[in-house]
Amino acid sequence: MTAMADTETSTPDSASLPSDIRVFVNERGVSIPRGSNALDAVRAHSANDATDVEAGRARLTDSRGLPMMADTVLLGGAIMRVLPVRDRQAEANSGAHSGAHSGAHSGADTGADTDANTGAGTRANTSAVTGANTNAPDVTA
Repeated sequence: MTAMADTETSTPDSASLPSDIRVFVNERGVSIPRGSNALDAVRAHSANDATDVEAGRARLTDSRGLPMMADTVLLGGAIMRVLPVRDRQAEANSGAHSGAHSGAHSGADTGADTDANTGAGTRANTSAVTGANTNAPDVTA
């Protein structure tokens, strides 16, 4: 048997690799210099998105939806998504309004959903099972 030449077993040197890599941000391909990080890729895609990531108004995830740090060095073919960060404090403050709004619709919607879509008595809503509408005002006099 002959010995293999060193060139066959060694990894390619950086001179033979392309200077740019192709990655994907929100399903759009962008070319960035080799060695760039995730924030560089977002910046190449959208300067506004990069600003939102830096300010904490957006976060990065990988192709599986797992969190990704902005300083992660990327390899060619990487897939990322930029997602808005929910402001839970603002949602909590506006909860009283949305709760009243959803309560106004729940009486009309639950009966129709139960009868038309799932069959009577299949939902865990006692008003749909018994036929009584607990959201309606008492009109018996």
